[in-house]
Amino acid sequence: MTPHQILIVALRIAAVLWFLHAISHVAGSAMEIAGPNSDPRFTSIVLSLASLELIACIFMWVFPATIAAWLLPSGATQSAVLTPELSEWQTMGIILVGLLVLSDSIPGVVYWVADFLTRLSDLPTEYLFSSYVVASLASTIANLIIGLWLLLGAQGFVIALFRFRTAGLRP
Repeated sequence: MTPHQILIVALRIAAVLWFLHAISHVAGSAMEIAGPNSDPRFTSIVLSLASLELIACIFMWVFPATIAAWLLPSGATQSAVLTPELSEWQTMGIILVGLLVLSDSIPGVVYWVADFLTRLSDLPTEYLFSSYVVASLASTIANLIIGLWLLLGAQGFVIALFRFRTAGLRP
């Protein structure tokens, strides 16, 4: 299998994992929307965020070859007979790790946005600045940034990895 084909399979697996993770948040979101402290103005925002997340999962499931071509451009022209170079395998591996981190962090971002929007009208300052909320929100944002960086900056990461690996060696 070429890196492009492996990335297609990985995108579909990530779509399924992300979908299952997103579905697990539906019950909590429904309770927040229907709860006594929720503001009805933000129900549509919470539902649209959840819908956007599910649409992204469906897009990853239906169009994995297109996404793989965007992420790994050299894989589209590669023949299955040729052995891919080490840099392509490393790029694919970094993209896969980025997808895994991103598929884990996006539901957390949706949770925090929904949580803040549903409690916006009666959100006490103590809750907003509690150590748990700050730590959890910072962790979620850091995961999102790292996932995007690994996903979109895989080529640069592989180049830096090659430079570290060959540091001090003469060409």
